[in-house]
Amino acid sequence: MVLRRVSLVMQPILEHTLHMKTAARESSGKIKRIVAPRFGEERYETTLPCGLFVSVAPRRGFAGKFAMLGFKFGAIDQMFELPGNKSVRLPEGTAHFLEHQLFKKKDGDLSDAFGARGAVSNAQTTHTTTSFHFEGVGAFEDNLETLFRLGFEPWFDKALVDVERGIIVQELVSYRDHPHWMSYQSLMSCMYHRHPVRVDIVGTEESLARMTPAALSTAHSLFYHPANAGLFVSGDVDPHDTVELAHELATRFARRQLPGTIKRIRVDEPASIRRAKDGRMMQTALPHVLVGYKDAVSESMGGEERLRRETEVGLVLDLMYGRGTAFFDALYGDGVVTGDFSASYHTEADFGYAMVGGETTNPDELVRRLEQRLAEFLRRPVTGADLERKKRKIFGRFLRNFESAEATAFAHHDAWLSGVDVFDFPRMAESITAAELLAAAKKLFAPKQRCVSLVSPRGKRSRAKYK
Repeated sequence: MVLRRVSLVMQPILEHTLHMKTAARESSGKIKRIVAPRFGEERYETTLPCGLFVSVAPRRGFAGKFAMLGFKFGAIDQMFELPGNKSVRLPEGTAHFLEHQLFKKKDGDLSDAFGARGAVSNAQTTHTTTSFHFEGVGAFEDNLETLFRLGFEPWFDKALVDVERGIIVQELVSYRDHPHWMSYQSLMSCMYHRHPVRVDIVGTEESLARMTPAALSTAHSLFYHPANAGLFVSGDVDPHDTVELAHELATRFARRQLPGTIKRIRVDEPASIRRAKDGRMMQTALPHVLVGYKDAVSESMGGEERLRRETEVGLVLDLMYGRGTAFFDALYGDGVVTGDFSASYHTEADFGYAMVGGETTNPDELVRRLEQRLAEFLRRPVTGADLERKKRKIFGRFLRNFESAEATAFAHHDAWLSGVDVFDFPRMAESITAAELLAAAKKLFAPKQRCVSLVSPRGKRSRAKYK
């Protein structure tokens, strides 16, 4: 789960650690009201008869209204087994291509329909999900109708698919001009032997050449079903009216029949890394280095377990390499890194990894210092004061999830995908101990799981060895 938009003014958090109240649930008919008394938040949620999950987070007094329609179908969803032992394999990049193509309808591009009402629309594809959203001040009902039409009403014209293919190929090519993106893709190639996460979300030129209206139609029929979707609304709206409107729109646009049991087929990915290092050259002013560690995760992990691991590793990375540390001050002060430096951990479905690095003047020195700092962290226990300070930091980020309609909807959307309650995050984070952080670090940051990716300026021979 990514608590990405992270504002309500609230009482100091850590002084009340032992008095945390979990979210209280009240049932009002089929719509549940879920309240987090500690920081004054609430949401209303239900599952419609067609299977669509609906979550509404009222934001009283907000001018803008934000709605997001998310589907549990992403870039790594490529192989499936259907009823009758029928197997389906989609081209790499299908989820992203489908995201683009769904805006195209027989009567025009739905982006124009949103824009004509003064609303801004967009979409995104990740490794495990695709989502569409809009934000606007007025015409909420009309915009929500367009959003449902966008997700649930397919129309795949061959001529438009051919045009879109050219656009996406250019998008793919343009990414190759970004050193950080190429360093990231190179790191994924080092880590993973066969897992589809090693392939660009957009796909490849070869897979895009195989994209057809039939492939897009197959993907849409299998995964763009209301039982595989969630609607997330935030703004000055009435929850019950919004649920009623969603039910009406789902009845009009969403299919009622499930396509049967669909089994996602995952590749057998070894726990080991594919190779320890990778280097390439491209047009860039300075080298880019990423040091990554492949984590051992599986789809059997529950949402709370996954969120806890993500939070633990995030705290470890911030304690070791965060911008508020003496380590970063020294790196930056000595000119080893620029402001591009970062550290993060990511996990979805059956993969996970940590990575740290960025633009550097001296790749070898950066890798050496990163390894030295890791060794120091593993030798010296985390102090209680350091841990509590970092917890305050992530709590601040968490609270910023509720400072806008967009951020609030994204927070609930991401929690739904992860199978957790976003209101439970503070309680979970507060329970993390220094001993658990040390154990998480020892488990993940093993030398045999480390990969290094280096992008060097073209025409300048790099002597980086990144041992």
